[in-house]
Amino acid sequence: MIKWESMSNTMTNTRSASTAFTSATSAAPQTATDGADFGATLRSLRLAKGVGLRQLARRIGISPTYLSQVERGDTAPPVEERVLAMAQELGGDPDELLALAGRIPTAVRAAMSRHPGEMTALIVAAGQLSQEGLSELIRAAESISKSAGGRH
Repeated sequence: MIKWESMSNTMTNTRSASTAFTSATSAAPQTATDGADFGATLRSLRLAKGVGLRQLARRIGISPTYLSQVERGDTAPPVEERVLAMAQELGGDPDELLALAGRIPTAVRAAMSRHPGEMTALIVAAGQLSQEGLSELIRAAESISKSAGGRH
């Protein structure tokens, strides 16, 4: 069972973190420090699917040279839309690729902007949960959202 009162305490302690997060997400896109993990994962997915570098580059609208540099970790991963296109083309997990690319999904930025303090508290508290606890939290949030028609 989730201890909701501890989330309230966490929310109180994370107001400044929320301000920093909101400032960071409204600035330049977030990128991984070196992109090497993203590039290696991308290359593994591409090779596993039997897709050529030039073929993938053409499908997602980037140059083969740039894609090669990304896979080697020589340059920052592309913008969110391109990462999502890569995931779709290669059958990869979009959330995992976005995280490896150091990108914060648009939907997450929007939720943070609507409720910065509460969302920061929720994320911090959720980060301390087990996988089972996270699943319970997600089910509870989905249930509340559904019963309130998304307005709760």
